[in-house]
Amino acid sequence: MPALVRQSPEELGDTRTMLSERLRELRLRHGMTLRELAAKVEVSPALLSQLENRVTDPSLSTLRKLATVFKDE
Repeated sequence: MPALVRQSPEELGDTRTMLSERLRELRLRHGMTLRELAAKVEVSPALLSQLENRVTDPSLSTLRKLATVFKDE
């Protein structure tokens, strides 16, 4: 069984920043508003805003749904 890799607070912050920037980039590239993407992913627009602004982290379920929406990217 592989050992768990622990990220430092700096690394975790970098990961969160990359995710938030990429999410916003993809949403805008696809011409979607927060509401439109939220409807496709079945989450609230407020949650997506929090993800884009690095306020919270997505659940695995939300990540999977986002990956499905942006699967060609």
